[in-house]
Amino acid sequence: MEITCHSCGHVIRFNESVPRFCEQCGEQLNLNPSPADAPTILAEHRTFRAADTATETRSDDRIIGRYRLGKSLGHGGMGVVYEATEIETGRRVALKLLSSGLARDKSAVDRFVREGQLAAQVSHPRTTFIYEAGEHTGQPFIVMELMPGRTLEDELTEQGHLPVGRAVDHILDVIDGLIAAHQLDVIHRDVKPSNCFLDTDGRVKVGDFGLSKSLVTDVSLTRTGSFMGTPLYAAPEQIRGGPVDQRTDVYAVGATLFTLIAGKPAFEGDAMSVTAQIVSDAAPSLRSQVDKVPRALDRIVARTLAKDPDARFQTLGDLRHALLPFSHRHRSLVEVARRSAAYMIDYLMISTLVQVVSGLAGAYIGARSEFLGDPESLGSQVSTLIFISGVIGWVGLFVYFAVGDGCFGRTLGKRLMKLRVVDADGQPPGMWRGCVRSFIIPGALAIPMIGLLLRFNLNPDALRLVNMELVMRSWLFDRATEWLPVLICLITMRHTNGLRGIHGIVSGTRVIRIDDLARRNLWIHLPTLEARPVTEDAPETIGPFRIRGVLAREGPVSVLLAKDESLDREAWIFRFPTSLGTLQKRADVNRHGRLRCLQHGEIDGDSWYAYQTVDGAQFSHAAGQTDLFCWENTRQAVLDLACELRASLGDGSLPQQLSIDQFWIERSGAGKLLERPLPSSAGSGSELTGDEPAEQRAYHMLDSVFQLILEKQILPERVRQFIAEFAARPKNAETISWIVEQLEASSEKLASINWDTRLGVLGATVGIEWVVFSGFTLFSMYFYFAAIGLLPIWKMIVPVVVLSLVFFAIGYWLRGGPVFQFMTIDVQNRQGGLASRWRCGFRNLIAWLPLAVCMSCTAALAAVSFDLMERRQNENSNQLISEEAGLGIEQDSTIMLTLAVIAVVFNLVMYVGALYSIVRPQRGIQDLMVGTRLVPK
Repeated sequence: MEITCHSCGHVIRFNESVPRFCEQCGEQLNLNPSPADAPTILAEHRTFRAADTATETRSDDRIIGRYRLGKSLGHGGMGVVYEATEIETGRRVALKLLSSGLARDKSAVDRFVREGQLAAQVSHPRTTFIYEAGEHTGQPFIVMELMPGRTLEDELTEQGHLPVGRAVDHILDVIDGLIAAHQLDVIHRDVKPSNCFLDTDGRVKVGDFGLSKSLVTDVSLTRTGSFMGTPLYAAPEQIRGGPVDQRTDVYAVGATLFTLIAGKPAFEGDAMSVTAQIVSDAAPSLRSQVDKVPRALDRIVARTLAKDPDARFQTLGDLRHALLPFSHRHRSLVEVARRSAAYMIDYLMISTLVQVVSGLAGAYIGARSEFLGDPESLGSQVSTLIFISGVIGWVGLFVYFAVGDGCFGRTLGKRLMKLRVVDADGQPPGMWRGCVRSFIIPGALAIPMIGLLLRFNLNPDALRLVNMELVMRSWLFDRATEWLPVLICLITMRHTNGLRGIHGIVSGTRVIRIDDLARRNLWIHLPTLEARPVTEDAPETIGPFRIRGVLAREGPVSVLLAKDESLDREAWIFRFPTSLGTLQKRADVNRHGRLRCLQHGEIDGDSWYAYQTVDGAQFSHAAGQTDLFCWENTRQAVLDLACELRASLGDGSLPQQLSIDQFWIERSGAGKLLERPLPSSAGSGSELTGDEPAEQRAYHMLDSVFQLILEKQILPERVRQFIAEFAARPKNAETISWIVEQLEASSEKLASINWDTRLGVLGATVGIEWVVFSGFTLFSMYFYFAAIGLLPIWKMIVPVVVLSLVFFAIGYWLRGGPVFQFMTIDVQNRQGGLASRWRCGFRNLIAWLPLAVCMSCTAALAAVSFDLMERRQNENSNQLISEEAGLGIEQDSTIMLTLAVIAVVFNLVMYVGALYSIVRPQRGIQDLMVGTRLVPK
């Protein structure tokens, strides 16, 4: 037997028990008859729906407001959605009409109005757009964006189920749209495949906010005896009528993903059976339905379908991070350079702390010991100090990474580099996995500790006498055993294994990049438009809009600030004499890069067009924000403009007049193209005439934007090159498409040098160049002193000069240094071109000269110290200290003090230079001295 829902028209099939709720829309059927009465009930429902059915059959002849209804697109929980056409402009929209049976129900009308208001608040590329709301002959309606493609439910019907990668890509689009709603404290409560619409580019938009709930206003419009949502995708607390929050949408998203991959919902049966299963039964495993599903993805989906909201992902952002590795579109795993930089930041910080602790331990041992008079005690005490330092260093690094990566998912370095360590479920891996990961990197499989124990315990006689050769051999062994596993892990990172090294594979962890889930409000200090009071003779309302002020006016043309009371949304109204032309041909544009036309009409001989507002400023005005006007923050806006120009050329909707003043940037970083500039700013930019062909107007529009960027921004060399190539290309649509392709291809590349990027450069520099250069310097100094012997301190200029030449040659050869090549950074001159090799050489020399002096002093200090120790040991063994020897010891002490002071001073110079480069990331001290700056390649 079957029953048709009076609300949504869904046919419900059942055997014995008559369902109480519709499994599709959740409306209460209020039926509890015996099976014998089912045919009568079915007839009653068909009679109840007769009026609506008749309306659908003659919908082509109906006029609702300014729209002519077309075919029915489907039934929702509260009404029927039609394809409609705006009579005057021909714009095709989707019009949702409240069912005539519910139009008499005040609570249903309130929910319907609330749907329009909540949906209108959310303006995001991954949500459908609401144009207007109104009432026709007592029947409320909502006009929204008509999606040209199908829904995910249609795609499922045709294909049965979707591949894992494509299903995850679709769900990530859904999550992005819902996150925008959640940021406004709006909960959707009805996420399902039929409410996820495919756009022409294959991307998904979330629609139908009919059951949405605002957590701010806390308006309770739930009908007694029914729950809000679709049973197949409703969370247990939603079915019980309990409180809902973000985790309710997390459940629905997980249930939708399950359906997309498995080809059927997690729970099946009639409505009563499904609701009972959702409340009481555990969801089946996704792998039980599809064998090829990764186990990690199976666990993620199972977690979203948990009965207890506390056991689910607490936010959609957390779920998004967990799903990113399974996406074919998104790259969640970061480049090796950023991960290396994070590691070096942590390593430098902990190593510095270990050196301080070891120094304090050494001072304590020296203060408590009387070993200078005992030659055998000298070697023992120094060896003990070396052993203690090694133990403290190894244990400190191991514990720091184990706790940071395991318990918190990120160390300080990873936090600065916006990285996170996660397990297969996208969560912090826990202490056990953190220990396994840390045991390999930086623990180096405990090889340094084993070597240290062997040297300390198995050869005590060799440690009684301290000499420079032993120390250098120990230093070389420690560095090799410490860094060899790191190099092995780097070598094993491949795209086929998710860029995971041995430590990630063995511990079952991975590193992901923490992207911003929504564009940040970057341009918070943009100048805002202030509305002036309207004159007394001005109308209080235009159409459904209440006028609140005047934003701009020039002659008969004005831009008014208004508010749509029905949707509780502000709008801009362009009012101008009808003789100046109309904008009707371009009112049908439904793209995110263009201001949406909400309504239009005529008043007192003038035409008026209401548009959505722009929360931002003109792009040319944003150029004054020097701290924010960089390529990283403007690239997306320029891409939005290029995409809009390409689309406008394709459908003929390009504005007749174009100037840079029509290009606006929102506080989120998105770009918007206005139909015409604001009157007060018209002519401030390079306005173009309408006599040129459309392709040339679009080309000149982009050229004006690029010229402003070249004037105001420090650009990566690759950007300057493609702008120069753009200027040389033909002024046609193919060039506009080429610009879009270039900008999209550069979206994953480094766009600017900011403080965290420079910090990453410093971290990689410490891990690569500093280790290599300091080791090279120490060994050079060792062999220098070993071959020539101790020299007067002023003759140390010889090795310093030799090392300086080496640093200059490296900078000259690599145009800046090895790390710059590794992290794709260029050195530019003041004019914006590549700096000459000579400048790069001198820059590298200045950067590393303090290290050369510091390491030379350190090596000399070690040589003097060991020579002093040997002489003291020899004098003590003879039980006689001559007057000449005493003077020599005193002189050596003075030399040691001088060398120590020089080393400390130049060490401080290095730290000050590093801190200054973080504050001024594009121009460090060495850049100021040689006239260079850093930009991405």
